[in-house]
Amino acid sequence: MNSFTVPDLLDHGRRSWPNKPFIISGDETVTFSQLAERVDRFAGWLFSYGIRSGDRVGVHLQKSPEEIIAMLAAARIGAAWVNMSVHWSAHQVCDQARDCGMRVLVTGPRRASELLKAELPETLACLVVFGEGTVEDGDDRCVAWSEASGTLPTRPQPAIETDLAAICYTSGSTGRPKGVMLSHRNFVAATAIIAEYLGNTADDRLLSILPYCFNYGLLQMLTMLQVGGSVVLQRVTMAAELAEALSRHQITGVAAVPSIWTPLVAHLAEIGGTFPSLRYLTNAGGKCPDAVLAQMPAIFPGTKVYLMYGMTETIRATFLDPDLFETKRGAMGRPTRNTEIFIVDAEGRPCPRGIPGELVQRGPTVAAGYWDRPEATAAKFRPCPGLGAIGKERFCWSDDIVREDEDGVLWFVGRQGFMIKSNGVRISPTEIEEVVHHFPGVVHAVAFGVPEPAIGQAIEVAVQAGENGLDLGELRRFCRSSLPGYLWPRRVHLWLGRMPVTGNGKIDVRAVVDTLLGPDATGLSQPASAITGEPQ
Repeated sequence: MNSFTVPDLLDHGRRSWPNKPFIISGDETVTFSQLAERVDRFAGWLFSYGIRSGDRVGVHLQKSPEEIIAMLAAARIGAAWVNMSVHWSAHQVCDQARDCGMRVLVTGPRRASELLKAELPETLACLVVFGEGTVEDGDDRCVAWSEASGTLPTRPQPAIETDLAAICYTSGSTGRPKGVMLSHRNFVAATAIIAEYLGNTADDRLLSILPYCFNYGLLQMLTMLQVGGSVVLQRVTMAAELAEALSRHQITGVAAVPSIWTPLVAHLAEIGGTFPSLRYLTNAGGKCPDAVLAQMPAIFPGTKVYLMYGMTETIRATFLDPDLFETKRGAMGRPTRNTEIFIVDAEGRPCPRGIPGELVQRGPTVAAGYWDRPEATAAKFRPCPGLGAIGKERFCWSDDIVREDEDGVLWFVGRQGFMIKSNGVRISPTEIEEVVHHFPGVVHAVAFGVPEPAIGQAIEVAVQAGENGLDLGELRRFCRSSLPGYLWPRRVHLWLGRMPVTGNGKIDVRAVVDTLLGPDATGLSQPASAITGEPQ
């Protein structure tokens, strides 16, 4: 039987692999049949509470089986889940709950206590509390997870593929988070596409590092639900812990973002490690530094490396075939199956190969739009008139500048809002960051433009150093010898501690830039003037 909705995937798993482990979380193992039973019980309680098709159920938990159960239970009765990052503050949670008209929120006791002291949205009538600890000043709006159990009606209103499955809020790195509306069709299509090119099977055991508020992490779990594999929940992202988990759990696949790959590769380059079960690894959520990618074949011998690209609004767009990793290292790859992509100019006309333009996409994984934001939806999801008859259809405009090489492989150039214009030249921060990452001791680098009347924008770079620090003078000389003159940074900032990340684990570029350009410059280890000057 074909799967059209997320609950269909759950039912398929229950029928096909009832006694096979689906979730491994510490000492706890949840089989496919146990998962389905627990989903039905919580879905029964939600239904008895009055949650119906189209309602929004919030999930704000640490990575756990209960987090997965809460999302799938909402989908079971036709409601939409709204998974929010555990890094968000109580204020942010309230803001998003108010934005989407959330009715029930599943969260932990500490956050529940904070929310009860805040001004909860009128629609949010109930907090389902899971985890150790007590709720301070708890009232009748709180229900313990252990008590939130019920029986599903004989014929609950089932979802169909075009119904809203989830609202996934953007990370907010480029402005106030927007709620992306994703349908069951979006998720089911994406799982089929991704499982096919990764070759996922029931023998897979994936290390689940990324949060489920992030589509990249969420699709790991959903693909295993589809093919009968297992997910090992991993809360700690420290390099040593990840290396140990890869070995102990005989992991076959792992997905991570550059801010995780960078320290993990550095750690393994220093201490070594063998992972005979590891079949593949993937990177998305940002371009992984070439200095990191170059080390992967030696650190993970025999392991396929998939470089992928996608947005919250489209889930997945491209991937680079591992066979091209050596010759096209760092590329976005080609469109996934059942996805069409064009590189277009400002008028929506296709750009010749080699000429950068904006990536536009159509296909079954393109979202319905933004929740309650018709103007933003109309700006992001619109026709592409320069493509002729096909251009009348609905495309997602990415805001990402991309070029296609002579072999039809796509390369990321930069985001439109972050491009630097200096002396009349449009510069991608990635061009500079790639080089800076090759300097010993650089863990993360962020290049950005600062207004400069004479030239438009001056280039500056912020770097996070490793445990052994780095020599800024040597870094400036390295930049001069490794970069053409028009890309030399005017100023180099040394960041104290770890750079901030978004709820999805990506470096929060906007937060880094705002901190450095703000009046207090709290992210600096010393005043900017002390580390300025041209490379020498």
